[in-house]
Amino acid sequence: LDFTTGLGTQRFAEELSYNTWLPTASLAFDVTDNAMAYARVSRGYQSGGYNYSFANSLDSLTFDPEYTWNYEFGTKISNSDKSLTIAAALFYIDARDKQVTELLPGGAQRISNAPKVHAKGAEVSAKVNPLSGLELFGGVGFTQTRVDEFIGTASNGMGGVVPFNFKGKELPNAPSFTYHLGTQYTHSHGWFGRIDILGTGAFFFDPANALKQDSYVVTNLQVGRKWDNFEVTLWS
Repeated sequence: LDFTTGLGTQRFAEELSYNTWLPTASLAFDVTDNAMAYARVSRGYQSGGYNYSFANSLDSLTFDPEYTWNYEFGTKISNSDKSLTIAAALFYIDARDKQVTELLPGGAQRISNAPKVHAKGAEVSAKVNPLSGLELFGGVGFTQTRVDEFIGTASNGMGGVVPFNFKGKELPNAPSFTYHLGTQYTHSHGWFGRIDILGTGAFFFDPANALKQDSYVVTNLQVGRKWDNFEVTLWS
């Protein structure tokens, strides 16, 4: 990368290469013929990379990989004929060097690493088939995210940046709740219709929690027909 100012041009170069192990372990137990409980732990990973749009030194040219430990406990229950299924889960995510996009003066963006953040939440969903060909489904999820350790930068109001402690802030692009509701009917001759309602709670765009997206709802509609090897769908 060539960085040019009135004092001349500086060149920064860095070659990145990463290798990692991603272990996973899970345990499931059949409580009854129609109920099971499970626990799962896994390691997550996202590769590091380059800040092409805003780098004025070798230190700011790159960002590090992100690592997570993910813990999930849940259960799945159904009735004897499988016409009703309910699933519930609790989760906790411990993230190190979380990749966070900082918004800088002039519209530039930079990916930085937050040393320590965590997220926790719960999800519940259900599906029921009250009649032949008819399916009703829905679910809700709650998530809480918090920055435990991160000294980044914030605008000083004069076109520059100053150090800022983001501890206690929510992570960007992480709504506190989501939900979905829907139904689908499939006729024996292949005709079908489906409605999905997807709700997203409010969330922040930036680490400082200054730019906020209000909650919103998306409605998806489908109607069509299926044959053995062909399908036609109209959607909106």
